[in-house]
Amino acid sequence: AAAVALWPQASRALPGAQRIVLTNVTTVDSAGLALLAELAARLRQAGQPPQLVGEPAGLAELRAAYRLEPSLA
Repeated sequence: AAAVALWPQASRALPGAQRIVLTNVTTVDSAGLALLAELAARLRQAGQPPQLVGEPAGLAELRAAYRLEPSLA
């Protein structure tokens, strides 16, 4: 539910963004990973390589499970 609630705010903040800051995020589940991967993909499409700052609990394990790079590609 949190990922769905964050989507409108995150997508509005995306134009001009240079990084995705996760330092205040405590955990990430598969829905959160989907949100982050979509934001990262949109940054790449805009010509901005995604830079993620912070590593919340669960992110590394989910990245590995879905075979994603640290940039969520």
